[in-house]
Amino acid sequence: MNDKELLEYMRKVNTNFNTHLENGTIEMSLEYYNLCEELMARGINAMQENQQLKEKLQQKEDVINKAKVDLEKHLDAKSYGNHKYELFDREYLEEVLEILNNKGEQK
Repeated sequence: MNDKELLEYMRKVNTNFNTHLENGTIEMSLEYYNLCEELMARGINAMQENQQLKEKLQQKEDVINKAKVDLEKHLDAKSYGNHKYELFDREYLEEVLEILNNKGEQK
């Protein structure tokens, strides 16, 4: 059952709510309680997945930003007539190119 179907089903289930204000408790049907628990578990999983994706994106952005800074330094050295040229490792440039291509595909 997907999230939309779960929410629709929860609207149909008899909750059998009964509150006891003096005790500070609420009673509800076991089926409704289990559905609420499932909905919360799905939300927690979604938040964890979202956090992992944010961390991966941040790592990629860090690599891209470092590459930009390195490239800017390299271009500055060339444009000011400084004869000291910094050579980049081929694997590093290929990694940056792959990340830039992947970032473009994600948008």
